[in-house]
Amino acid sequence: MYDYMGAIDDYDSVMTFNSNNPDAYKYRGLNWIYLKQYNKGLEDYNKAITLNPKDAQVYKFRGHAQCYIFNNFKEAINDY
Repeated sequence: MYDYMGAIDDYDSVMTFNSNNPDAYKYRGLNWIYLKQYNKGLEDYNKAITLNPKDAQVYKFRGHAQCYIFNNFKEAINDY
């Protein structure tokens, strides 16, 4: 079984050394989503996009969250 909280702790550790690491936010956000902490996941996706607005994968992740979790289809379309 995957340890989502352990992964979040690992990404938190990465951020203590480099708080501007967009991948840490992107993947921590994904783990938050799996734990059904949707707002935390969305916050991390937004931070990842702020740090690296050219990362298509994080837009896909955020688009999925907007569509399937928040039913915010307009925002999902913008992300996709």
